Amino acid sequence: MEEQAIIFQAVVPIGESRSMMNAWFKIQPKPKISGPFHARQPPFRLGISSAFVGSSLYTIGGRVPNHFVLSDCISWLDTSDAFSAWKTNKLPSRCVDSVLGVYSESLYIFPGVWKYGYYHMDEDKYLTNRKGYIWSTRENKCLETKIGPPKVEGEKWQWRRIRACAALDKEGLLIAMDGEKNNFFLYKPEKNDWEICKFKDPLPKFIGETSFAASNGRLYFLEVQGKFPALLYIYDIKEGKLVIDKTPILELDDDLWSMDEWDRVVRLVLVADDKLCLLWLGPVSYENENGWPPARILHYLKFKVSSRPNSVFEVEDSKVFTTSITDLLDCLPCDLAQFEAEAKGKSQPLTQDVKLKAVIASEKKELVIDPVTTMAARENAILFQAVVPSGERKLMMNTWFKIQPTAQIFGPFHGRQPFRLGISSTFVGSSLYTIGGEVPSSRLPKPCDVSWLDTCHPFNGWETGELPSPCVDSVICVAGDSLYILTELEGYIWNTRDNQCLKTRIHPPRVEGGDQKQRPRVRACAALDGQKLLIAMDGENNTNFYLHPQPEDEARDWERFGTPLPAFTNEISFAASNGRLYILEFPNNPPASLHIYDTNMRKIVQNYPIDWLTLNALWKLDEKDRVVRLVPVADDMLCFLLLGPFEDKNGWPPVKTLYYLKLKFSFNLNEFEIVDDKSFHTNITHLLNCLPCGPEQFRAEVDPDASQKQPEDNASAKAIGTSLISDRDQAENTPSPEGREREGKRESTQSSQRSDAETEELLDRMLTWLALCDDSKLEALLSKLLPLTISSLSSQSLAVYNKVLEILSHVNKRVKHQPEIGLPLMDLWKMYSELNAPPMVKNFCIIYVEMAFERINLKEKENMAPMVLTNISKLPQQHQEIIMRIAVKEQSEVRFCAVRWATSLFGSQHCPSRFICMLGAADARLDIREMALEGLYLGKGEGQIISQNLDCKYPLLGGILEYILTQQPRLLESSERREQKLLFPSEMYVAMIKFLLNCFVSELAQNKFLGRSSDFLSSVERMCLLLEHAMALEGSFELHSTVSKALVTLGSHLPEMIASHFALRVPWLKQLLNHMDLDTRESAARLLGIASSALPNPASCDLICELVSSIRGANKLRFEAQHGALSAIGYVTADSVYRTPSIPEELFQNTLKCLIDVVSSESGTLASIAMQALGHIGLCAPLSSVVVDSGSVHILEVLQEKLSKLLSGDDIKAIQKIVISLGHVCVKETSSPHLHIALILIFSLCRSKAEEILFAAGEALSFLWGGVPVTAHEILKTNYTSLSMSSNFLTGDMNLSLSNFSPIENSGDSEDAHIVVRDTITKKLFNDLLYSNRKEECCAGTVWLVSLTMYCGHHSAIQKMLPEIQEAFSHLLGEQNELTQELASQGMSIVYELGDESMKKNLVDSLVGTLTGSGKRKRAIKLAKGAGIALRPHLSDLVCCMLESLSSLEDQGLNYVELHAANVGIQTEKLESLRLSIAKGSPMWETLDLCINVVDSKSLDGLVPRLAHLVRSGVGLNTRVGVATFIYLLVQKVGVDIRPYTSMLSRLLFPAVKEGKSTAAKRAFAAALAIILKYAAPSQAQKLIEDTTALHIGDRNAQISCAFLLKSYSSTASDVLSGYHAAIIPVIFISRFEDDKHVSGVFAELWEDSSSGDRVTVQLYLEEIVSLICESITSSSWASKKKSAQAICKLSEVLGDSLSSYHRVLLDALMKEIPGRIWEGKDALLVAIGALCTSCHKAISTEDHSVPIAILSLVSSACTKKVKKFREASFSCLDQVIEAFGDPEFFNHVFPMLLDMCNSASVSKTGQAPLASDTTKAESDDIEDVSVPLDKVMNCITSCIHVARVNDILEQKKNLMHVLLSCLSPGLTWTVKVSAFPSIKELCLRLYSVLEDSNEAILQASATCFVQELLIGVAPKIIECIITIKIAQVHVAASECLLEITKLCKHISSVHWTETGIKGELLNQIEAEKNEQAKSLLRKCVEILENLEQANILET
Repeated sequence: MEEQAIIFQAVVPIGESRSMMNAWFKIQPKPKISGPFHARQPPFRLGISSAFVGSSLYTIGGRVPNHFVLSDCISWLDTSDAFSAWKTNKLPSRCVDSVLGVYSESLYIFPGVWKYGYYHMDEDKYLTNRKGYIWSTRENKCLETKIGPPKVEGEKWQWRRIRACAALDKEGLLIAMDGEKNNFFLYKPEKNDWEICKFKDPLPKFIGETSFAASNGRLYFLEVQGKFPALLYIYDIKEGKLVIDKTPILELDDDLWSMDEWDRVVRLVLVADDKLCLLWLGPVSYENENGWPPARILHYLKFKVSSRPNSVFEVEDSKVFTTSITDLLDCLPCDLAQFEAEAKGKSQPLTQDVKLKAVIASEKKELVIDPVTTMAARENAILFQAVVPSGERKLMMNTWFKIQPTAQIFGPFHGRQPFRLGISSTFVGSSLYTIGGEVPSSRLPKPCDVSWLDTCHPFNGWETGELPSPCVDSVICVAGDSLYILTELEGYIWNTRDNQCLKTRIHPPRVEGGDQKQRPRVRACAALDGQKLLIAMDGENNTNFYLHPQPEDEARDWERFGTPLPAFTNEISFAASNGRLYILEFPNNPPASLHIYDTNMRKIVQNYPIDWLTLNALWKLDEKDRVVRLVPVADDMLCFLLLGPFEDKNGWPPVKTLYYLKLKFSFNLNEFEIVDDKSFHTNITHLLNCLPCGPEQFRAEVDPDASQKQPEDNASAKAIGTSLISDRDQAENTPSPEGREREGKRESTQSSQRSDAETEELLDRMLTWLALCDDSKLEALLSKLLPLTISSLSSQSLAVYNKVLEILSHVNKRVKHQPEIGLPLMDLWKMYSELNAPPMVKNFCIIYVEMAFERINLKEKENMAPMVLTNISKLPQQHQEIIMRIAVKEQSEVRFCAVRWATSLFGSQHCPSRFICMLGAADARLDIREMALEGLYLGKGEGQIISQNLDCKYPLLGGILEYILTQQPRLLESSERREQKLLFPSEMYVAMIKFLLNCFVSELAQNKFLGRSSDFLSSVERMCLLLEHAMALEGSFELHSTVSKALVTLGSHLPEMIASHFALRVPWLKQLLNHMDLDTRESAARLLGIASSALPNPASCDLICELVSSIRGANKLRFEAQHGALSAIGYVTADSVYRTPSIPEELFQNTLKCLIDVVSSESGTLASIAMQALGHIGLCAPLSSVVVDSGSVHILEVLQEKLSKLLSGDDIKAIQKIVISLGHVCVKETSSPHLHIALILIFSLCRSKAEEILFAAGEALSFLWGGVPVTAHEILKTNYTSLSMSSNFLTGDMNLSLSNFSPIENSGDSEDAHIVVRDTITKKLFNDLLYSNRKEECCAGTVWLVSLTMYCGHHSAIQKMLPEIQEAFSHLLGEQNELTQELASQGMSIVYELGDESMKKNLVDSLVGTLTGSGKRKRAIKLAKGAGIALRPHLSDLVCCMLESLSSLEDQGLNYVELHAANVGIQTEKLESLRLSIAKGSPMWETLDLCINVVDSKSLDGLVPRLAHLVRSGVGLNTRVGVATFIYLLVQKVGVDIRPYTSMLSRLLFPAVKEGKSTAAKRAFAAALAIILKYAAPSQAQKLIEDTTALHIGDRNAQISCAFLLKSYSSTASDVLSGYHAAIIPVIFISRFEDDKHVSGVFAELWEDSSSGDRVTVQLYLEEIVSLICESITSSSWASKKKSAQAICKLSEVLGDSLSSYHRVLLDALMKEIPGRIWEGKDALLVAIGALCTSCHKAISTEDHSVPIAILSLVSSACTKKVKKFREASFSCLDQVIEAFGDPEFFNHVFPMLLDMCNSASVSKTGQAPLASDTTKAESDDIEDVSVPLDKVMNCITSCIHVARVNDILEQKKNLMHVLLSCLSPGLTWTVKVSAFPSIKELCLRLYSVLEDSNEAILQASATCFVQELLIGVAPKIIECIITIKIAQVHVAASECLLEITKLCKHISSVHWTETGIKGELLNQIEAEKNEQAKSLLRKCVEILENLEQANILET
């Protein structure tokens, strides 16, 4: 084996805190040590074991020294991926000192010591308390199997320690273990048992510590004991003996041996065959002064077992390393590539792309493979299992062969199995599953195992599972992810995802007839619709079909399916494909027959005699030896495999003939045609199962490039592939013309590769097709033509290339201006994605992919966007640009999809997707911008410190920069005058820079030593160039500000590097001092100060002189230039005075005078900037006195008067800067008088009303006090603004207050002066300000005391004053000033944090004891933040106080607004929501959340009763909602501990919901009651649900309460509610029909949430729903009756005739309610009757023939009522009833009544018909009279005509004419007239049937007469309607009636024909008609009349 590297785990010291850390190191063979790597494990642990499984490194166990902490976890890491994170999972118990063994992708974890384990001889059992485990590295979980220890002989209480572990091929794991004889044991994983290995030599009894290694059948042991040399043992496992025994190899110095055993470390690692490495650590030494970190010597020795005589070992290499490693843990060999990516500091971005590709493939439900293989019509290969001879011992072996569609055979493959017959196999995806099989002539039990193999990868061994019973001769079928295995007795379901047998059993069907002893045999099995099982099985009819609709349901039985098969008496072979079963029958004599059974038609569709299958020798064989297999390889294409007889039975190996025949069904000839036929001489003895397979199956074993070369014993694979002897005719020596014809066909079909000439000819034909194709058919043609054309570019022929270009040119011209013509995008993309596609093909593909992408719809673009981005980093640069262009097109929808997929599909470290987000940050659409920024900042605030958010995984700075610059290399170009052009919008630059900055800070935070890395510094240098480019003049102010601040951030982390960089760019920085943006000028000044630190002293002095001169120059600068120069003077001078040597005194004096002059002479703004510069200088050195009038005066003395005036002004920002600068100036000051001047100036602000000034003064006082946690470096060389901003003062979590900064240290002289300052400040605060009667002074004192406590809280002086400070804050809580109260409360919290435990307890007790008053409530709010569990004794008081305060402290104006909300149009619910949202954001709720966090079960006794009292008596919306919400959160927190209180709470909460008037309160109390229900006892739950459902019959408030409660129950306590659906669902269903829209809407929403579809849910609970309907319809409430009727209508609509079983009870209930008083809404009952009759008319008529008549009579009676709405509903119901039952007798029953009503209505109508202008007005409903709705009456008459007998119609001819003429009379409205038109049409249809079909002369004569009357009487009236009514729809309907009448006239003979003159009227109307449809109908009428006239003329 090739020499490997070594990977070892060691313990190293970390930092100055003397902590330890586990880390990994790697030794290359040279040797070269690299590490430690980032893949560290956090805890420092010893006793760890590790092992490789592929590229994954697994490690377990470990204990923390000097602790009782024992690990029970397993961790693993992909070492091929750079900087990968460890993944961790739990083991069932601790695993310290364990030994690992790797076997078949599983990790076997053996306890290193089986403690107290022994085998008890008397009791014959093993006693132990430790187990081993098996870890699956595929699923990365611990299996349930436990490993017990082997039986070890020896002392009972001896510890059993494993010395070594090695995997023995496929036998198991060999361990060497202590015992009396130091025995070897072999662990069998499949049996989970041990075997004792009886080797010749047992292991020696090792006395000392032992290190071992195992490889290639050898175990190497290294024994180290005492001071003796180390001894090496080599044990050969195959020979079972020691080949090298006790050979000394190492003599180390006494220091090593004198070490304790724990510290003495010697490790043995095998790196190649018989080549070993020794690693050992010398004793600890300390080379540095403070003794940290420790130092040791690591020795490295490489040697090999010598092949020379008289020599045991040869040393190859020896090295010594000095290291800080303290402990050397496990060492093991590894591949050279492991950890290589981390060793080089480079990552491998391919991993993310590969994972993404798999995700997309699974979402798309297709394999990412060669596009050719995904074609629907492709032909499959054939995989078959056969038995072949093996070796000379005449052994037999099962193996696999593969036949390609070209009839090439490959095999046998490596995947061999023992010789078995009766095996069944199938494919599940790419995995081949095989089951069953028995060994012939063997008494072994029949096997019951399942084996599977991934055939798309090189052979790696079969995996095996077990079935409950034997499965020989079984039939298997695949459905979904399950394998269905059907045996003689029962079937099993094997889940291929988990690879385990399900508990469900499939029992065989009950087979009719036959011998009782007969065992029915399953002949074939297929899956229908992907799930249902169809089997063909023996029975009385020999083979019947059975269908199992739900195989996974044991309760379901098989069902008979379709036509049975014929009674087969012969041997048969089955195959199933594409909904068809192919059955091949073998009679004793030829010919064979082929039957095709169609599972859709459920019958045999064809029977074919296969007369060409006449192999005589085959038929002479015994049935067991005769083998014919049938395999479907494509749609309607079959292959036959026939194995002939032995040609030489006695020879070895035996020889047989394998025949191969391929058939294809011809639709023209309606028979099969032979496509191919071959024969092979082979040594296959048995042909087992055959099945179709894809081209990728076993490809890895066939293709030498795809897998390793086959071993020598597979040489027969080549032999069988080339052993084509002859075709079938030649084999039988009976050549025939048919055989020669088949040979010719076979040769033509085998030519799959076209020559260049053929390709050119094909392309020429395609060009012709293209030219002749119409545009309408072009898209379909291009879908086939374009991929084929582009794929032809793989040819090297110039002629083919030119022809392709000609075709593509034609395509471009045709589709260029027709974007609606689509292109085959998916086919082109698959062709482009093909791994082996030529570059020319890829280049053309990507061009047309872009063109096709623009032509697809939005949904397809969304689906394609992630697909085209997959693996983009691997593509050529030009192709990447095209794909990026595709992903971010002009269409905003596509941009949205691109950004959405970039943020959701890719990881945050994926560079291409982050670049897309950067582009999206400048998008015009807001939603795209927000989504893009979220993808860049990972949901974190931009202002957060990255080091505090290490969970954000940013890409490496170098990686993301490299990708950005690859996309746009010009980003590094810039000019001195900033005249370069921006390449992107400014917004995109801003987002890019912020993200790059986050990457920089994140990477540096994770590894502080990166600043020394040349690669990292190189990336930072390139980032600086990019930032300089972004400072182009055309950029926005925001961009310039962002860039300048980013440069400062870089300088704050890498000051030397940035200073050196910009020391050469000083002129560039100076021009930024004049920038128009203030932040940019400030940052430029800071950068200039940073850069000056890298300048020589003279250059720095020159720079200061230049800046001072610009201020003092004759030409006054504009304000921006003065500001920049003054700021720069401060930063540069501060850096200069900090250095050694410092700035010359003369220049220093000159600079100070310049700044003093500015302060003295300028306005407040420039004066404040000059003071700020003085303050920056004062941070680094004390400001010396300046010479004024020949005297020396301190600066503060000079400026005191001027500063006093400035501080009394009104420029707040200037005052802020000045006062803070006073604090900075005094940091290094040592003179008490000068400090006193500063204090006087600051104290002068004590009456200021500006909060900003007070906070600035407090910050200044903190600097004067001392101990401020910030240094001059942070202030001057970072983006520092102020203490308040850095500490989130009053805006965030103060506990983060500058915790990472170190305080400024003062000298001894300065400290003495500051003691006086502190005393002065203390007296001023406590004597003058804090207790002052002036509220301004009191407020100022409060601000300053809070500032001192916060910023200087850890100063010893503040610590001593804490009790006094606490007392002051307590007093201030009662002040009336709101700011004073707020700050006092905040101060209390700070004091609480700073105080010791006793102070904290006293604060909490005193606080909660008196919670009255708003001040103390606020104090409680602030103090609760830090109190923690100290609040528990006071929870009840605190919670109730906060809940009551929610309302009492609410703005009273909101109550006033609520009282008058209705008057101003404000909805009450919206106002309530506003009030509650305000309360939710209040400090009271924040405190309540804190209380929830600390509550425990013991707190409930005092808390729950107080909450119950608040439920009863609490007032105010916020309080009541707050109580309910708090109860919900409380129960959610404590869980089952609430059970003792559920009864009390439910009794209180239910009335609160029921009686509450506020919607918000109802919802809140309902939610609380729902969570109580979740933990209530069953009896309580039942009572609560019954009370809830009973609310639906109450008033509106009760109904709303019912809906809210049920909705809350459903969402919170669904598990409890599931048992009461029968009571709840009916209530929800019927309540949807309440009159109140709000109530019905709530229940409708609840129904949508509760039901899984109307029909399913209603059918499931139909009985309960009907019962509730009947109960409600009989109630005294009209509303209940109405909604019950509406519910019946819904049932009828949803269920149809499925409601028939309940029609009687519903109909009876309705019919009982119809008679009697008419109340509002009673019409709903009639509507329900109509709906019920429509859906259940068959059942009603069948059950009782008298019921329809009774219904008709009831409804007819209702039609006579005088109430308009009820009467109209009655007529509508009557219409439905007549139409539903269709009883001809109904005409005679109803028509007389309808006639009377028409007559009465006609008499009462005396008005005129409305004019055209009146036609759009509705009828007047003002008069409630006896008028009949004639339109409804006419609808009923139409239905009567439809169901009536023709005789009855003709008898009522006169009355019908009267009705029609009455309705068409001028006195009626147009709506009535229109209602007559359907009646006329229906009448014409009935008359037409008589005239056309009747043979009765009387009937025909009567009908003819009726037609004449219609033509003479009705037709003119219809024409009159057309003339008088000016409505187009009326004209069309009237014209249709006229056409029907004129059609009837065709049947009138000339004898009866009468000229009516109607033709002339029609012609006139045609001229006047404007509606084209009506005009066309009228013309047809005229044509018919003209034809009649012509016919009459001819007859006469």
